[in-house]
Amino acid sequence: MEKPEKNGNSNGDRFRVFFPLLEKETEIEAGFTVAQACAAVGRPLQLICGGLGTCGKCVLFVETDGRMREVPACREPAVPGMNIFLNLPEDRKAHILTDSLTASAGFRPGLRKILIRSDDLPPLLCSGLWRLVREAADIPLAKPSLTRLRELAELFQQADIREYTLTLDGDWPVSLEAGDTRANLHGLAVDLGTTTVAAYVYDLASGRQIGVRAALNRQNALGADVISRIQAASKPGGLEQLQKAAADTINDLIEAFRHDFDLTPEHIYACVICGNSAMQHLLFGLPPKRLGSAPFHCVTLDSVSVEAREIGLCIRPSGLVRFLPLIGGFVGADTLACALALNMEDEPRPMLIIDIGTNCEVLVGNGQRMLAASAAAGPAFEGAEIACGMSALAGAIRAVALSPAGVKWETIGDEPPVGLCGSGLVDALTQMAGLGLVSSKGRLALREEYLAHAGHPALAERLDSLDMNGNAERVFILARAGETGHGKPVYLSQKDVRALQLAKGAIRAAYSILIERYGIKGEELDEIIVCGAFGAYLNKERAQALGIIPDFPGVPVRAAGNAAGAGVQMCLVSAEKQRAALDLPSRIEHVELATEEHFSRIFMRSLDFLL
Repeated sequence: MEKPEKNGNSNGDRFRVFFPLLEKETEIEAGFTVAQACAAVGRPLQLICGGLGTCGKCVLFVETDGRMREVPACREPAVPGMNIFLNLPEDRKAHILTDSLTASAGFRPGLRKILIRSDDLPPLLCSGLWRLVREAADIPLAKPSLTRLRELAELFQQADIREYTLTLDGDWPVSLEAGDTRANLHGLAVDLGTTTVAAYVYDLASGRQIGVRAALNRQNALGADVISRIQAASKPGGLEQLQKAAADTINDLIEAFRHDFDLTPEHIYACVICGNSAMQHLLFGLPPKRLGSAPFHCVTLDSVSVEAREIGLCIRPSGLVRFLPLIGGFVGADTLACALALNMEDEPRPMLIIDIGTNCEVLVGNGQRMLAASAAAGPAFEGAEIACGMSALAGAIRAVALSPAGVKWETIGDEPPVGLCGSGLVDALTQMAGLGLVSSKGRLALREEYLAHAGHPALAERLDSLDMNGNAERVFILARAGETGHGKPVYLSQKDVRALQLAKGAIRAAYSILIERYGIKGEELDEIIVCGAFGAYLNKERAQALGIIPDFPGVPVRAAGNAAGAGVQMCLVSAEKQRAALDLPSRIEHVELATEEHFSRIFMRSLDFLL
């Protein structure tokens, strides 16, 4: 790469910036931040705080006029000729859970193809072409869109076409093609999570799953949680950016299917999606402002169906994209999909479902009655808003073992530690509380007082104080600088302990209130099911000791994996399950915890670490 000119080859309102460690350069618009420049070169950063400059996750080095500085990328303006030292290994992949332990659905998709031969068209004079097709198909059909009518008119002008293939989603005409294309019938199921996105592609002619792919949600570059994204959507151009980011993430996965399985995107005729309420709004470009403040109104709770071309998905342009129904407030279609995957609508005994992610949803009940609520746990368990927190990437500490002799840890990929993911955070905090390093009220001990109280020198020497934005903050060092992959210590700070304490308190208050409102005791539950990637890797006993998961005598706890992903797949391959999804919201009562009379009292009581 050639040395840039002093002015960065400025051209009017555009100029060039450089990435020496990546050996790349790009032209950007005046007014871009360093973070936007990173996104422009194809390396978007995760702006956990939504670009407010408060989380410190995007800090990197830049060089201007020969002077090197460390800056927050989300707030620092890019200037002509700037060198941006970004070095994020492209092979550091997120470990995204796509598997689940759930019920299965029979294969009977609503998407199907019907072959119509020109000889089968009824010989009616002065009739409408669509009427001829409808009578030849001999099944009830919805009124076609203008696009279908244009396809029909174009095809029937060609006298040499002897066969036509009509594709239907239920009774909705998706496409009309020349020839017999029945062998090409693929569908896509997508679990659109706040942090991660999982996609599953099926051959709906045979019922075979072709493949599974997952990726981090590109919206992470505009905020880690739903609240920060709702705020970002209110800024000029923000909603359009978020909508495109969601569509681009799904398109990335479609491109992976094309590359890895030689799949033609035009052969994907339907896409079924689940996700929380904010993801529904942002995917369709619906302003989410009313969702972000009381009384927490969604634009619509109903299932939303559009053609792929309307939201920029790179499947067949006329393919039907259906987002499953929402339940209420922030309890969305992902919770609905979990309930479907676990056959909750048919269960005679009450169960408790906890889906822990960036947002936490709780569902209690059986086939006769269900209650659902959303806990504002924040993104702490996803590693966000934690000083050394990170997603489940290679190098993330996933398990911790503390003893009087010191600290041991396990990392994803067995690489040197570079941070902590959710399961590692819970492991560390539970044991720190059990060993007296953290008090029941969440106070991190000082070295001297811990030595006087517990007398474990190997642990006491890890209690330290670090400068954070000019303030000294207590920390417990899990991995020293010489042991890590980036040469900096990995630790849990006092602020981190408070964030985890608040998240734990919100979850515990949510399931406590729902069980009480349902009118049963915890011991009467048939089982407790923990969904999501965080729950799959969680140490159950330690999570129960901390209070994230309840510990009721005789009630088993099991992890169901990505139950939302399983539920949305069921809706793709089974028309019956899709009909059940449309009916299920009418059987679920949404509980808004903020309006519950005893919420504050139960929440405050739930904050303590009582091991």
